[in-house]
Amino acid sequence: MRKSLRFSKRAPIPMPCLDHELTPLLNRVRPKLTALFASYRIPEENAEDLLQDALLSLVGCWPKVREPEAWLVQAVRYLCYRYLSRERYGIFEPLDPAVLERNSRQGPTPQELRELRLDLQALASTLPPLNRRVLRMWFVEGLGNREAAEKLGFRPNSVRQNVRKSLRALKEGAADRLTFRARSRKR
Repeated sequence: MRKSLRFSKRAPIPMPCLDHELTPLLNRVRPKLTALFASYRIPEENAEDLLQDALLSLVGCWPKVREPEAWLVQAVRYLCYRYLSRERYGIFEPLDPAVLERNSRQGPTPQELRELRLDLQALASTLPPLNRRVLRMWFVEGLGNREAAEKLGFRPNSVRQNVRKSLRALKEGAADRLTFRARSRKR
């Protein structure tokens, strides 16, 4: 059997009349919305756009909305959050070619990298041998606490503490005062 293409005999969905329902609703909610826009620091021209988007959504969802005031406030809050997310974490930002060129030249030259590496080796040579070994395992070999502890026969916490103390000593330039006291693993 063929279905007829007649329209439904249901009553039409009641839509808000702008004068009777939306205007008083907007007047009641305006102080909350003003405070909301201020708390999110939305510029006035963008606040108007966000409010229009929320009102269009409200009109489209009107038959399903039970509390129009709360719905409108929450819709505006969500739109403000999305607006800030786009502003902060925008995918595309215009890049100035001159700035890109200037920043691309700011990396260290190979000579500077060699000098930095030599300075770091000289500073690390002031550490006790065990501390140097643990730092090498961490930063050169890429081992974690557990793997370094297994190689050295210590507890993982001891390795982590050693790395922390070694880095602090390197920062302070007091590596000659540093001693490594690790607890052996109980077997």
